[in-house]
Amino acid sequence: MDNSKFKGTIPIELTFLKLLKFLYIGNNMLSGTIPSGIGELSSLIECDMNDNQFSGTIPSGFNNLYRMDLSNNKLKGPLPKIISKNLRVLSVHDNQLSGHISLDINVMKTLKVFQIHNNTFSGNPFNTFLNAESLKVFDISTNAFTGTIPDAIFSKLASLNTFAIGSNCLTGKISDNICDLSSLETLILTSMGSGPSCVDYLWDNTAFDNIFNGFRSTNYIDGTLPSCLFNMPSLNQLYAGGNRVIGEFPTTISGNLKKISLHDNSIHG
Repeated sequence: MDNSKFKGTIPIELTFLKLLKFLYIGNNMLSGTIPSGIGELSSLIECDMNDNQFSGTIPSGFNNLYRMDLSNNKLKGPLPKIISKNLRVLSVHDNQLSGHISLDINVMKTLKVFQIHNNTFSGNPFNTFLNAESLKVFDISTNAFTGTIPDAIFSKLASLNTFAIGSNCLTGKISDNICDLSSLETLILTSMGSGPSCVDYLWDNTAFDNIFNGFRSTNYIDGTLPSCLFNMPSLNQLYAGGNRVIGEFPTTISGNLKKISLHDNSIHG
């Protein structure tokens, strides 16, 4: 029932379908809350409700799920602790979710895609993913995450092809160990320490509010931009602007790199 332009809410009768395995109702105009009974459907292995207007919180449960896509809705509250040992895809980006990330260690062993960008999650998420050795896509950009990036994450997540952590409130430095990610194709580090949640908007509560959008940030990451980023074997997109890091532009660049964005840094050479 994807792309069917359905309106209305999810009927409670849907939660009575105990043998339901696949629920595809994405790209519609559905609204209201997601019934808690959806999470109790023990046969459900794929749940796609993306691109609707659902509100409220995400139900708990989903104990046998392979795939969950609730992106592009109006969901609020925390991400429930899903304990499925089969979960491969978890996509809840572009909502209004908040709180800390807490996933069962067994989930980490099978998870391949984790997309939670454009929410207001907080805390330091990285240590949670040190056992996610199958992870290929990790996108936590545009949230309110704080803390530093542990060096160990780059050796543990060796299968990554997308690593997106920009527009947060992170501190510390970008370790050279990031270049150990030999399968990495897309790297998004833009404004790692100066995302929307940790800047002061200069014109708020003034006569110029809603006219100008200038902001001030004192939270920037430290150190330099590792020069090895420009010669990673698989990398084709590098976005690292807005960090005020220093460094030298290398004399040689990998032929695989198709897009480079380094604005608002002190890169010379």
